[in-house]
Amino acid sequence: MGSLSLRFISSDIASFVRPDQTAEHKITNADFQRHFSHDPRQPKTDLVISAFAFGDVPTDAIRISLLESLWNQTGDVLVLIERGTPVGYKMIVKAREWVLQRENGKGGEEGGAHVVAPCPHDGPCPMLGVSNHDWCHFSQRVQRPEFLMKTKRSKINFEDARYSYVVLRRGKRPVAAMKDEASGAFS
Repeated sequence: MGSLSLRFISSDIASFVRPDQTAEHKITNADFQRHFSHDPRQPKTDLVISAFAFGDVPTDAIRISLLESLWNQTGDVLVLIERGTPVGYKMIVKAREWVLQRENGKGGEEGGAHVVAPCPHDGPCPMLGVSNHDWCHFSQRVQRPEFLMKTKRSKINFEDARYSYVVLRRGKRPVAAMKDEASGAFS
């Protein structure tokens, strides 16, 4: 696959590369874009990350169009991240279903896609429709910069950021090798 190429889509992506980082710690072959426009003549990107973009789009039709553009640009892995709210979770579920149905609904002759994380399966989300109080989301404690503490009028320099996400990969789900206990060989 060659060298790893990255494409980030986010309104606050600059936080991933701090100005105080040394040159060897910066990602040098990444393309940061605030707004995404897909050019089919461009080579596909190994890793595409879209963070908090779907929640800013006003309609489902435009979200699907954005998702289709992101997926068409993806050569290997697509990471979708949304706010850890019931609405953000439902956007992730719809995106997950769209990609899997599009890629795996072709009869399975070629292509395909599978979920890498957080799910260990490609079936429907078991949390969907169970309760309005339960949805798939995660929490990460992040340090607030001083300007954000002032903006939020907070004396605490951290907050717990909630998010929902899915990592999708092109191709069929790999089959785990089975170990033959008698011979110790993998099949």
